[in-house]
Amino acid sequence: MLDFKLLYQSIDDKNLSHELNIPTDICLSVNDKKIHCHRIVLCCRSTYFRSLLGQSWNQKYGIRSDYHLDNVDYKALKLVVEFLYTDDVNVNWKYAVDVLELADKFCIERLKFICEDAIAQAVNDDNVVELLSISYRYT
Repeated sequence: MLDFKLLYQSIDDKNLSHELNIPTDICLSVNDKKIHCHRIVLCCRSTYFRSLLGQSWNQKYGIRSDYHLDNVDYKALKLVVEFLYTDDVNVNWKYAVDVLELADKFCIERLKFICEDAIAQAVNDDNVVELLSISYRYT
């Protein structure tokens, strides 16, 4: 069985990528920053990406290798990609809000729970009003 964690390491390590002989085949871009990924990982881990990158979409619109995402924080997207590969992510509550929005958009339920837990653990007198206003987006 292929280890997605090793594939995740190969995204930034060209020697490992060459050694594994499994090049990335898709690029998610935010503004001028790019995250190279493996289509199979995105499709296996997210119904959103499965629909977007799946065979029926490709037959209708053609296979694309570059997807630009608007109104997305690069760091949050990088954390989502890390989760898709490793099934784990360490996120503080400030990024947890952005990651939660992406997890909701990309239909990644487990990541939503992780973000909700990080936010709940961080509630204090200094941020409760901000978190309350954010919570209205999801009710």
